[in-house]
Amino acid sequence: MNLRALFASYAAAALMLGGFAPAASAASIAPAEKISGVLVQYAEGVNPVAPNGEPTGANLLRGPVVSEDLGGGLFVLNLSSPVDKGLAKTWIKRMVLDRRIIWAEPNLATYKASAANPVLRNPILTQARPASGPRSLVAKSAFTSATPDKARIRLSWQPPTNRYGAKIVGYSIQYSSNNGASYQTLISNTGNDFTRLIVSDGIRAGVNYRFRVRAITNDGSLTNTLGASSNTASASVRTAPKPVVVTSAPRVGPGNITYLAQSVSDRGGYAASQVRYRAIATAADIESVETSLCNATRCRFPELIPDTTYTVEVFATNELGSSTSNATVAVSDLYFPLQWYLSGRNGISMPAAWKYTQGDSDKVVAVIDTGIKPHQQIDKSLTRNPDGSIYGYDFVSELASAADGDGEDPNPNDEGGESAGGSSFHGTHVAGIIAAEHDFLGTAGVAPNNKVLPIRALGKDGGTIADLIKAVNWAAGVKIDGVPQNRFPVSVINLSLGAKEPVPCIGAYSAVFNTAISRGISVVVAAGNEGRASLSFPGNCPGVITVVATQALGDRATYSNYGTGVLISAPGGEFNVGSTESPDSRGGIISSWIDTGNSQSYRLSEGTSMAAPVVSGIVALMYSMQPGITPARVRSILQDSVRPFAPTSNCALFGGCGSGIINAQLALARTSALK
Repeated sequence: MNLRALFASYAAAALMLGGFAPAASAASIAPAEKISGVLVQYAEGVNPVAPNGEPTGANLLRGPVVSEDLGGGLFVLNLSSPVDKGLAKTWIKRMVLDRRIIWAEPNLATYKASAANPVLRNPILTQARPASGPRSLVAKSAFTSATPDKARIRLSWQPPTNRYGAKIVGYSIQYSSNNGASYQTLISNTGNDFTRLIVSDGIRAGVNYRFRVRAITNDGSLTNTLGASSNTASASVRTAPKPVVVTSAPRVGPGNITYLAQSVSDRGGYAASQVRYRAIATAADIESVETSLCNATRCRFPELIPDTTYTVEVFATNELGSSTSNATVAVSDLYFPLQWYLSGRNGISMPAAWKYTQGDSDKVVAVIDTGIKPHQQIDKSLTRNPDGSIYGYDFVSELASAADGDGEDPNPNDEGGESAGGSSFHGTHVAGIIAAEHDFLGTAGVAPNNKVLPIRALGKDGGTIADLIKAVNWAAGVKIDGVPQNRFPVSVINLSLGAKEPVPCIGAYSAVFNTAISRGISVVVAAGNEGRASLSFPGNCPGVITVVATQALGDRATYSNYGTGVLISAPGGEFNVGSTESPDSRGGIISSWIDTGNSQSYRLSEGTSMAAPVVSGIVALMYSMQPGITPARVRSILQDSVRPFAPTSNCALFGGCGSGIINAQLALARTSALK
């Protein structure tokens, strides 16, 4: 593979993304000296508009002030021209003495980490003149020996009798796994009028599901209509066992090999007594040894040669087939050999994890970043408007930084440009790490079947905390005055960015993230790239999943922040700390990019900006497997599903890197085992 041109273009370019810039390189920027506005939270019952028509509290600031709703009870009072930070802080001290205002902070600058046709807003599903329910819904097992460990159910139905002159543009598929007590959306819109469908994402062996279907119709207007429900149909499926996850190290001499206990679903829907386990131990130049002295979590090898190291493969078998602990999903993308962080010794065991799932298109990751550019690797993963244009939002409020002529708008296009704040197209790189398509062409994403919702909060000169807050609230479905609500509910928010200077996450700042988490959303944040023993905002916020970056040798990257509050580490790369498995990667993380000629390409980067989306992709897969999983359970599973740090590593000696390097195979195995 000739990678000289690829690396020559990008090896020296370390993205400055990770403070409140994209978390990419280890460069630092001097703190901003000017403040463009003040963030405020009013006391309960206080009208944000004073009787004189001015924003409440504007009298405490000099000059004209314009109020902007950020959602969640927060507002920013934008000044007509920036003022010195010291002067702004003096005004703020005066403001918090006003009983109408319970909290105020300067609207500090944020890093960027690192086109422009206006887009139509998606139609809103309404109940106006709904079609009648689809008829004769039937659900049956769709087991196939081609993929014996994959749970599949075939649905078929008849179209609704009454459509009232409207055209069927899709169907909504819902299912219940608790005997109809509650239903969840499996597919929000099939996008066509087909009445047969095989569903597999989110379906687990041994679970009895109830399904119902609703037609989505359109009468030529901008509004789609969601119809009545069909009858319900029930089905369950049995499969071959999922691969066993071995937890013990290579066996030295006689003894035991241990593995995770399999759930009913992992056993293919069978009782424990209906599954048989066996194992084969192999050593160099020595005949392999097989044993059936196995139970649900352990196989015994009493006859191995002492002081000899064996690798062990464990097999699980039921009446529908077998699986092996060494099973992986083959990947043939062009640059996969450079992706040491997915499959290498100090990577995340992704090929084995993909045996559980490669994602669900109804589970969405919001990438709040520099926006997005079209790219062949992620085009199928991006949320879309009905006309095919990219759906998202641009919350960059500073006109000069927005570089699109109008500031805030419903077009998340990354306008490009370089500045002291970092490099643009960072959001495209992050999105590729999460969801690049497995298509033989470029790189492999962690969660290739999940969707990415691009949200722009960083312009060519970075962003502000107000822009970030507004973006997080919008992604979480919080109502914001003057902004249409997000039509793609998200499961994960990725923040590969951070504040330029220390910002305590208290008061209203903390409340923003608590709101998102309370809505079932996991928030993944880069620790920052200043190489210090403290975390950048919002990585210092309670409840978020803060990620330290590691390099190809399995230790903390020298640029990565660390400290109390970090949950886990993940590969973020470090140039000149290369991987012996992928020497051409030079230790970097490769993903989608736009080159100086505005052409689609790929780039090697480093940073906590790269580590965060690795984790976001894994979390998206967890939601794909268990749609009802809570952020607290996600945190718990991640924390327990790690590769320990080497005893002599900086992370082991000095701490601050979380519980270990994330192991995707363990995380998905533990997710699969949930009831």
